[in-house]
Amino acid sequence: METLPESVSLPATNPKWIEKYFVLEGKPFKMYPYQAKFIQDQSDKRIVLKARQTGFSTVVALEALLRCINPDKTILVVSVAERQALEIINKIKKFLSIAERFAIGNTKIFGIERETKKEFIFKNGSRIVSLPNNPQAARGYTADYIYLDEFAWLENAESMITAIEPSLSRGGKITLISTPAGKVGKFYDVWNEAEKLGFSKHEVHWKLCPDPTYQKKILEFKEKMDAFSFEQEYELQFLSEGLGFFPPILVKPCIAEFSEQASDKKNLVQFGMDLGKVKSNSVLVAAEKVEITEEDEKKIRIFVRKIILWRLGTDYDLVKSDFRRYYEIYKPVKSNIDSTGVGERFAEELRKEFGAAIIPQKFSTPMKERMFSELRNLFENKMIRIPNDPVLLTQLYQFERTITEGGTVRYKGKNDDIVMALALACFGMARAKPIFRLRGV
Repeated sequence: METLPESVSLPATNPKWIEKYFVLEGKPFKMYPYQAKFIQDQSDKRIVLKARQTGFSTVVALEALLRCINPDKTILVVSVAERQALEIINKIKKFLSIAERFAIGNTKIFGIERETKKEFIFKNGSRIVSLPNNPQAARGYTADYIYLDEFAWLENAESMITAIEPSLSRGGKITLISTPAGKVGKFYDVWNEAEKLGFSKHEVHWKLCPDPTYQKKILEFKEKMDAFSFEQEYELQFLSEGLGFFPPILVKPCIAEFSEQASDKKNLVQFGMDLGKVKSNSVLVAAEKVEITEEDEKKIRIFVRKIILWRLGTDYDLVKSDFRRYYEIYKPVKSNIDSTGVGERFAEELRKEFGAAIIPQKFSTPMKERMFSELRNLFENKMIRIPNDPVLLTQLYQFERTITEGGTVRYKGKNDDIVMALALACFGMARAKPIFRLRGV
């Protein structure tokens, strides 16, 4: 055991003390300036506006552990999802592997009484609880320190605040941490009224991270990501809700006249299909990935070869029959089919007939985020070519990315069935290494 001074609770907020005793991933833990500033800030209320991947989950995990030096403290960390909650626990475990040797006299500081996948309970009566977003679960804890991670993205932010209000009224301290999610929601309101509400503010732009590997990676992201997503996730911009996600300035340069026929049987062809509901049409889009030479350089382009729009109310058996016909014409390597709601049975029936080439896709929020971000990226980098189809263009220009009052991201257009099918058809095609193989083999 390594004996520490009796006054250990004081240097526990000192970056030099932390760097002296802690390691991470086998290396001395060197704090970034903004991490040091954060851990030295012992305000009752803190709010952090940060770029992604700047190391805040790491410093939260460390600070939560250090809080447990003092006995009978409850630390509650609430994350946006189960995966992030488990990540906090795993980071605490990494620090604990070193911290367990610390002792004052013959008494271990971090002696563990019990450990579960969501909780550490220490022999001095302190505990750390890491939960996914669940106000009901959070209500069961009276916490001394509360961290709400990616708070702007919690679907029920108001309910969460209500759930932890008893802890705050008893003197609990709160920290709100998030990337921006539009000019709506509790996080946006608190950030703008921080001083009035008694919050200390921390703002961490990606350029503040001194890690050169991180800097290089973010610059690469900037080249690949659409401007909307980059500004929000890394430039700390609270972007207005209701923005057109595919504006004419992006779309028009990608309009081209070309044949409906695939250019080469070796090229990858992919289908995207959105199944019509009561008020929407069924749509099939065929996209071909082509390698071309421009300015003596080989580049990838994705050509939309065919858009099939069935009339509203068309029987699914007829849609299925037409699908078989176009499948024989284009021989797609993959068909991404909307399996949300009525599409689930349709996709499963096609999968029985065509096998693994049929990929049912559930329209969850994360799925839509990836799907539409990829499609916008294709337009921004002029990698896609679409026909001069007025219905398609109207749907693209009217398609919006909005943020609800609860911080939830929504993608929606007045009519958006073609956009949905287009995004599915292009999903995963813009890889760094092009994929070419015989279709239908």
